[in-house]
Order: sequence, then structure tokens, then C-alpha cells
Amino acid sequence: MPPLSFYLEAFSKVLAEFEGFPIYCYLFTDALDPGALAEKLKTVVPKDASVQIDYRKQGNHHAANVLEDFFSFLQFDALIYPQSNYSGVAAGMGDFAITYSPVGFSREKKKSVITKSHLEKNEAFYQQVIERVAR
Repeated sequence: MPPLSFYLEAFSKVLAEFEGFPIYCYLFTDALDPGALAEKLKTVVPKDASVQIDYRKQGNHHAANVLEDFFSFLQFDALIYPQSNYSGVAAGMGDFAITYSPVGFSREKKKSVITKSHLEKNEAFYQQVIERVAR
């Protein structure tokens, strides 16, 4: 699992791509305290941005809501994902305006370290999203 710093960087970069537009962010996580993650993500939200961060309030567990979450990924315009097989398949199946994921790793002291990340923008779909939201 990528460190929190990866998600903070990714969220910040994705927010910049949608600057000036309202954002609804849903955290798909099996973390025991998703509220704490949401609070940390709020630290990179620009003061003038309209961003709502939401998450499952009950029933978080690594084996719960797996199919529901998988198909829910596909309902969003952007996807930040850790390159797991699970999220990678969703990234490949969906039409996302933007995806952000790690693409380079190294091993340091028995720990994986992200050395490179990639923001991919589907320009045609991105323009459709911008036009839809601007209405």
C-alpha cells in the first residue's frame, strides 16, 4: 500500500486539474478510521475550493463491500489508485477523465518506496466532464 504522502500528492494534483469546480471525493478504503484519512486529505484542499470528502461510516473491512466498491469506482470521473490488481482492473475498465497511480518502485529496508507516479488525462473525456460540470 502506498504511503499517505502518495495520496496527498495525488489528491492535490487531481484537485488542480479541476480547479474552480465543485469536487465530490469518495474514499474507498478498508481503513479502521477512514475519518482520520479524510481529515488528512483536507490538509491539501485549497481554501477557496469546494470539496466534499465522503467515506463509508460503518462496515469497513477488507473483505466487505468488495463488489459494490469495485463497480462504484466506475461512477467517478477521476481515480487515484495504488496499482493493485483490484483497482488496476477498475482503472482499465472505466472511462476516467484522470487517473493517478504509482509507476516506479524501489525497495528500501524491506519496504517498497514509490519513486515515480503518473497522472494520465483522457483529454476527450476530461473536456466532457468539464462541460457537464460547468452547466
